[in-house]
Amino acid sequence: MKWFGYILLVDDGKIELNKDIREYLPELNNYGVKVTVNSMLGHFSGMGDFDSLDMLTQSSLKSVSDGKLRLGNQDYISNDEFYDIIKKLPLKSNPDQKFEYSNFAYFLSSKLVEKQSGLTLRQFSDKRIFKPLGMKDTFFNDNYNEVILNRASGYKKLESGSYEINMTNLSWVGDGGLHTNIQDLAIWDNHFYQPKLGKNPKQLMIKMNTPNSKHTIDGWMYANGQFFKQLAEYKTFEHTGDWLGTSTFYARVPKNKVSVAVLCNGVDLNAAKYGIEALDIVHKHLANLGGIR
Repeated sequence: MKWFGYILLVDDGKIELNKDIREYLPELNNYGVKVTVNSMLGHFSGMGDFDSLDMLTQSSLKSVSDGKLRLGNQDYISNDEFYDIIKKLPLKSNPDQKFEYSNFAYFLSSKLVEKQSGLTLRQFSDKRIFKPLGMKDTFFNDNYNEVILNRASGYKKLESGSYEINMTNLSWVGDGGLHTNIQDLAIWDNHFYQPKLGKNPKQLMIKMNTPNSKHTIDGWMYANGQFFKQLAEYKTFEHTGDWLGTSTFYARVPKNKVSVAVLCNGVDLNAAKYGIEALDIVHKHLANLGGIR
């Protein structure tokens, strides 16, 4: 959903995908090469990810207890504090060489939304996406102290077989931080077939579903926040999401308008596995009915 916000700003004429990100955010580290907005949205920008954070900073970030920073539910970093870290980082590799997933690139893209819209990602997505579509329980949580009605707790299974609470207290958004439910995901899914947003909703949806580049990973391409692949005689779009206490999966097969969304509140649960199994069951059923081969 966050990716659609960037596409809307392109539609507004406030972002050009082939421009260098530093034209919009000049405070970023001088990478010495052009890093386009499109390369960031398509994960071939050369920016790093959480597993490369220490390597890129060349020193371990410190926690409140002066130990190594624990990215999760123990230590707290605000949105602005995290930006102060990420904007100084060098690239992990040269851009436009290969697909390499970067949460940092998507976090910086949220700052691009702020700069070009004058609104936070939370405010912009609420005004331009969620409210117009009628998604009443979906938002980007940029305040970890906020009380959220009916929020599901996240859990982690211990070796003993018992469970403990496993929740994030990170307040940055862009790479994550989205709160939603199955009812709102159904509304979001329907928007792909009956688009309503943008100056020309159908054309905007075509742009949304067009891969950012020809770079592939395991046969998959990437289209503005969606992994895309031609499987047998039909296209499939999907994405997983995993963080503390959560495991999520969403997939869409436009040919037969079949979609699956799985939201789990335990890190020991494999939402992608369940979702793929569900898709397989539906496809086999449709094949028996003659709806798909």
